[in-house]
Amino acid sequence: MNGRFVLASRVSPPQGRTVMVRSGGLVFSAALRRSGWSLISRSGETSMPNPPEEWWLDDALAKEMGLDIDAIEAER
Repeated sequence: MNGRFVLASRVSPPQGRTVMVRSGGLVFSAALRRSGWSLISRSGETSMPNPPEEWWLDDALAKEMGLDIDAIEAER
């Protein structure tokens, strides 16, 4: 995957799209569902009350969303 971590507060992934997220120093797969964030593991999905600290925005998804990832990182 070619991309960078972005603060979840800056942008949200499209609903249902799986992304890599960093939360509490650990990295997980996650998706934004109608009911909120879900962490994804081999045993299924676990709902999260709050979004992860950061999520991995790959360059293809950034382009698809029309985002300028360099501008987002420059604001950090």
